[in-house]
Amino acid sequence: MSTRTLSELSADLRRFVTNAGSEIGAWLAPLPSAVSVANAAHRHLAYEPWLSFVVGLIVELLGFATTNRAFDLWYYNQTRREDEPKAPLGIAVWLVIAYVISTIALSVISDLATSIVHYLPAIFPIMALTGTVNVALGRQHDIRVEGNRQAAAARQASADKIEADRKQRRVGRPRQPGQPGRRRQVRIGPQTARSRSQGRSPAP
Repeated sequence: MSTRTLSELSADLRRFVTNAGSEIGAWLAPLPSAVSVANAAHRHLAYEPWLSFVVGLIVELLGFATTNRAFDLWYYNQTRREDEPKAPLGIAVWLVIAYVISTIALSVISDLATSIVHYLPAIFPIMALTGTVNVALGRQHDIRVEGNRQAAAARQASADKIEADRKQRRVGRPRQPGQPGRRRQVRIGPQTARSRSQGRSPAP
């Protein structure tokens, strides 16, 4: 095995470990906030342990989903064609802000200001609305991307048809007057060649 192959395998291994670590870290990063929200729901709202776990899971998944959606729409807007519709990035950013405010209110402010504990359940409809709008953004974006794909296919088909018509017109175009035509090749036999070389006309 060559040194170059070993270097490539080492680079692939580092790339795999880096990507795997990034994915695992991205899923684990919201976990402390989710645990804090679950503890706050159990302590201040007197939720059952299973319901507190559900609240924490909502925070975990909602934070991951809204952040990824915002970056997906941002990347789409950066790479789209000029004639393709823009994605509503502003709505996605507001969903991320709503998630952050809700999480901080449930996990931090509830411990600092116990007088507002009774108002904390009002945050859950906001989080539910955030998740619903996030799902709607995803479906609309899928429709948008599919529409762009169909438009690109239609443009390609139109360009192919124009090119095929142009080639067809060029092949079937009649010869214009005065335009030199193709010479007809006449095969000369041995007898005709000898007659021409002796200055005689070939025998009929």
